[in-house]
Amino acid sequence: AAARRTGRPLERVEAIALADLLCSARRWDDAAALLSDVRRRFPDAPARVALRRAEIALRHEGRPAAAAELLESLRTADLDPADLRTHARLLADARRAATENPLELDGAPL
Repeated sequence: AAARRTGRPLERVEAIALADLLCSARRWDDAAALLSDVRRRFPDAPARVALRRAEIALRHEGRPAAAAELLESLRTADLDPADLRTHARLLADARRAATENPLELDGAPL
């Protein structure tokens, strides 16, 4: 919305802040799209962006295999120590959910 008002794309910090607000408002579809865009446009975005995107895929989109794939692609050396536990928990949950329900609809890339 902000990008449309100003006619320019959001910068990385602005986009991440907006994604956080969208998550706080439980607007998962909008947050997911924005986080995916941040990952595509800014390859150097913090690993926390990928963690949040994977969490939305797992908990709100029913895409555990996609979440697991994204989480497996992260280098744990790139994670803040505080995010290591979140990464491990999400990855375990995603793998378990993918095993319990192997059918998953294809969706947009995370």
